[in-house]
Amino acid sequence: MDIVLVTAPTEKPVSLEELKKHVIADDFTDDDEILQIYLDAAINHMDGYSGMLARALMSQEWAVQACEWRGCFTMPMKPVKGVVLKYFDEANVEQTVPETAYRLSGETLWLDSSFTRPKVYERGDAVSAVFTLGEEDPADVPAAIKAAILLMAAGLYANREQTGGAEFHQNPAFDLLISPYRRMHP
Repeated sequence: MDIVLVTAPTEKPVSLEELKKHVIADDFTDDDEILQIYLDAAINHMDGYSGMLARALMSQEWAVQACEWRGCFTMPMKPVKGVVLKYFDEANVEQTVPETAYRLSGETLWLDSSFTRPKVYERGDAVSAVFTLGEEDPADVPAAIKAAILLMAAGLYANREQTGGAEFHQNPAFDLLISPYRRMHP
């Protein structure tokens, strides 16, 4: 099974203005471009399937894809807000499975045992559970995650001219803030 991004988030959990206030650079614009790069890097470090939190911070869609039918499809990210099940029929035309044929429990879509599974076209993404994840409003992203993003971006900004001989000291609050949200492996 593959996990792929279908629709990227259009909003960010932390704004450039919030970061500028955090680093006390809100009265000039000279560093806006580099601050945005550091902010994007901090968000990307934590957000999505490859992020260290295995969490969708803002609203986005991810698909769990398989070449054949399965009894369930599990999204290894939170928070799941909804799901749609799709497949490519024998003519390679995408179809949507009726919502009555499956149920969502936590991060797992379960197919109803009475659902007759149609034949699918031979392709790697023949069946896709498309999960909607993340928050609609940046205000709904946990404050601890937003604070960690600010700390990371500010650390990159403050240490941008670091040379090989200097040591980079990470803020210990970062790990404390994200530990309740960190990806847990079974």
